[in-house]
Amino acid sequence: MEMTQYLNVFMDEVQEHLQTLNTSLLALENNPADSSLLEAIFRAAHTLKGASATMGFNKMSNITHAMEDLLTRLRNGEIAVSSEIINVLFECFDLLDALAQGIAAGHEEDIEAAGLLTQLRMLASAGKKEVTITAARSVKHEIKPEYNRDEKALIEESISNGRILYHVSVKLREDCLLKGARAFMVLRELEKLGQVVRTWPLTKDLEDENFDDHFIIGVLSVENTEKVKSPVASITDVEIVAVEHIDLAGLPLSQSEEGTKETVRGTGVIRSGAVPRAVTSPTVRVEIKKLDDLMNIVAELVIQRSQLEQLSEALESKRLNEVVEHFSRLTVDLRDRVLRARMVQVDSVFSRFPRLVRDLSRDLSKEISLEIVGGDTELDRTVIDHIGDPLMHLIRNAVDHGIESPSERLQAGKPQEGRLTLRAYQESNTVVIVIEDDGRGYNLERLRQKAVDGGFVTEEESRRYTDEELIELVFIPGLSTAQQVTDVSGRGVGMDVVKNAIEGLGGVISIKSEYGVGTAVQVRLPLTLAIIQTMLVRSGDETYAIPTSYIEQTISVGSREVQNFRGQEVVNIRGDILPLLRLNRLVDTPVSSAPESPELDAIIIKIGEHRVLLVVDQLIRQQDIVIRPLGGYLGKIEGIAGGTVLGDGSIALVLDMRVVA
Repeated sequence: MEMTQYLNVFMDEVQEHLQTLNTSLLALENNPADSSLLEAIFRAAHTLKGASATMGFNKMSNITHAMEDLLTRLRNGEIAVSSEIINVLFECFDLLDALAQGIAAGHEEDIEAAGLLTQLRMLASAGKKEVTITAARSVKHEIKPEYNRDEKALIEESISNGRILYHVSVKLREDCLLKGARAFMVLRELEKLGQVVRTWPLTKDLEDENFDDHFIIGVLSVENTEKVKSPVASITDVEIVAVEHIDLAGLPLSQSEEGTKETVRGTGVIRSGAVPRAVTSPTVRVEIKKLDDLMNIVAELVIQRSQLEQLSEALESKRLNEVVEHFSRLTVDLRDRVLRARMVQVDSVFSRFPRLVRDLSRDLSKEISLEIVGGDTELDRTVIDHIGDPLMHLIRNAVDHGIESPSERLQAGKPQEGRLTLRAYQESNTVVIVIEDDGRGYNLERLRQKAVDGGFVTEEESRRYTDEELIELVFIPGLSTAQQVTDVSGRGVGMDVVKNAIEGLGGVISIKSEYGVGTAVQVRLPLTLAIIQTMLVRSGDETYAIPTSYIEQTISVGSREVQNFRGQEVVNIRGDILPLLRLNRLVDTPVSSAPESPELDAIIIKIGEHRVLLVVDQLIRQQDIVIRPLGGYLGKIEGIAGGTVLGDGSIALVLDMRVVA
């Protein structure tokens, strides 16, 4: 295997382990007592260390080695997870990600890592008194906390009211002379913070000093782990304190109660010791270029299939028709299988955003929860590779300008914590991605005035705009509604760039917003860019292809139904007045000398919230096509997205409906 091939395999592994680091760190921040997350982070760092050392990338190897030292002490219970450690590990992730990008570009980035290495080593060599519950239990007599049914009922009710169940494990110094008094002091401090449910051993045994130097207290509190731990750790003769968050799924019942134990849904985090075996199927890594080459061959087969179908119709041979039909089915099956092989889950992009929202909300002093739905929805790899930046800008916009500060939200009668939802789902041959927030929404009057003041529209024009047309103003280059420029977003050069990027992928973006309630941005993308489904239409003697992703419906319209309103032809379609466009005028094809038919073939075109009725000379049929770029002068014609070869060998131009309509 050549070095380039080794490097490709290495980079694939790096990206997988970096994604594991990112998602596991985010989860560990919310569940610091979850040992399975520490294991996942340790394994990722350990694997990266070995792989980078083998490839000779010393900076990456040194960082992951120092991470491994710190993580080893965390796993062994010698130090406890803290916000400082989480932040430093996130800095490590950022550095490793930057190094990976540099390696992919052909060089290891010259990034200063000495300061971060020093931080890692200082944390790894910190005092050894802080240990996790695992180390605290390694004393003379192991204690196994258990609850009865009445205690369990109390705990369930308290947790439903927002309290957290902690097991506070305390080890006193071996030379402590007043063990009962120290245990009483610990109980008193914990009672200030919440409700003590039970002690192990029992309270009477603690008072009588009928225990060795170790005991555990179960306490219900609304405070975080650090606030529970701190007052106990400050008590004289307390040598070790460990605080463990216990969820209902892991609530230990006494043996007599075990038979009545109910199945309780956990928090979604799989704990160590309860990890289900995943059913995996054999996989093999394939370079994307090989899939591209395979798709190009399939594309040629699609063209040949169309030509065979045309030839079969002309020859009128029953046997040939049967062979062609079978060949067509095989071609469609092959096309679908190759397309599926190119598909990647959108979660590969979405997984970047929890960290982004976390960091931005902290920088902006906002409280924001991010919910991701439909991460397993699949898109073509080519689309995935280009959609990340536009989505990132939309999320930055929502966090910076959409969601209000906690004080503003409280004044508006909203929950203090803002909600941001990122949702993906497949609809026909497109994938829809929605970024929705419950923030302040767009002030359409203010947006209209900004557009007028900036000279983008006249006062008279703006007054005629519908709400849907006003919201479209945000896509005008240079128009910004931000009251102040920030480092996050709002420089007036964003939404037009986002729109161009999405439309460059054959997609459509639209916005729905209600002032004071929130905003939803919808991005609709084709499943693949390689082969698309179109409607073939005729205008004069020419054939054109219209992507079905823009088609809402094909209908027949009576010529008498066409009205004229202020110089624009319109038609009333089920109560909606739609502007009528004639394709022969748009593409400048000769008008037929024959009298106009009483029934017109038409297509309702929908681009975002914008709908028009497009009249054509003839609706031919739906057909899968392969778009080929047009070179030279033809490639610069507005409204033409490319060309395709039809079954009879003729060329059909593919219309770019964003321009035409």
